[in-house]
Amino acid sequence: MSHLFRGGFYGTTTLGERGQIVIPVQARKELGLGIGDKVMVFGRPQKTGLMLIKAEDVTRMVSESLAELSGMAEILRSAGVVEEGNADSEMPVPASSAAPRRRPKPKTSSRAQAKES
Repeated sequence: MSHLFRGGFYGTTTLGERGQIVIPVQARKELGLGIGDKVMVFGRPQKTGLMLIKAEDVTRMVSESLAELSGMAEILRSAGVVEEGNADSEMPVPASSAAPRRRPKPKTSSRAQAKES
């Protein structure tokens, strides 16, 4: 449970009648939140809480992640692990699935072979 408090605990707040909360002053200062800032609200997987992140930070995190993935895709391409994707997609195609595979013919038992004769 200690992982819940790694980022800091800023106090409590009360949900108002219109569903609004007040973010404590210390949290606003430390996180650089100001009037008019867009904040994205995420729910935890087990529906046990909320997470608020400035929209500009989410945009930055997504951009950085995409850049890292693009770099990883390039490394995989240069290592021959994946081949270029088709023109409609930036997603690399695994080299092992680039060529269509043929299914092996099912083996027939000796009884089935005797019946066919």
